[in-house]
Amino acid sequence: MKMVKILLTPIRIFLTVTISVFKFLLSFSSTILAIIAFVVLMVGIFFFVDGEKADGIYALVFAWVISPWGLPMVATWLLSRLIIFRDWLKN
Repeated sequence: MKMVKILLTPIRIFLTVTISVFKFLLSFSSTILAIIAFVVLMVGIFFFVDGEKADGIYALVFAWVISPWGLPMVATWLLSRLIIFRDWLKN
């Protein structure tokens, strides 16, 4: 069992570094995407006021996809699975 842990040590170190980088990128990109989502939301509302309902719906859907409840949430879920895998390798 000790031999397996020794062989898996480089993979665990790689996962630890990768997870740290991904956490930083996720926090940075979530902030940027939230700002962009707010701008797109305002454009979508403007489209509704202007009478372009189809474009307004497209803009609102796009704003939701890049908002913190869209792609960043998927990335957070994937990152949590990577953390669980790293912890599984430790045991």
